[in-house]
Amino acid sequence: MNNFINKIKNFFRNLYARSYGMDDINRTLLVLAFVSSIIELITRSTIIYVISTLFIVIFIFRYFSSKKFARSEENRKYRKLIKLIKTKWTYRKTHRVFMCKNCGQLIKIPKGHGNVIVTCPNCHNQEEHKS
Repeated sequence: MNNFINKIKNFFRNLYARSYGMDDINRTLLVLAFVSSIIELITRSTIIYVISTLFIVIFIFRYFSSKKFARSEENRKYRKLIKLIKTKWTYRKTHRVFMCKNCGQLIKIPKGHGNVIVTCPNCHNQEEHKS
């Protein structure tokens, strides 16, 4: 019996040792799964139940994934997208915010100047944007 328990312990140690773990996307997936589960309990909707289950399955896949580089790249892109959304929301009334197509640098220009050619401060790439 001890041999069986030791095998199970070793299995879980190895599983966690090579797994990716928690990151920003996984936290978001957990929150979405929790919120959708609460909504499903209230509404008894099958569609929301399937969506909640899908969030949990994706979370488990990402958490136990052994492809750490791929998961970290996904998380890096997710954080970049969240940063862009937050910046656009913060300056939504006074500025246009966009990313440089060459290097990904966030650039903001004041609204109301028509079409302007913007030079990226990071890579000096020039792009035309509507302000």
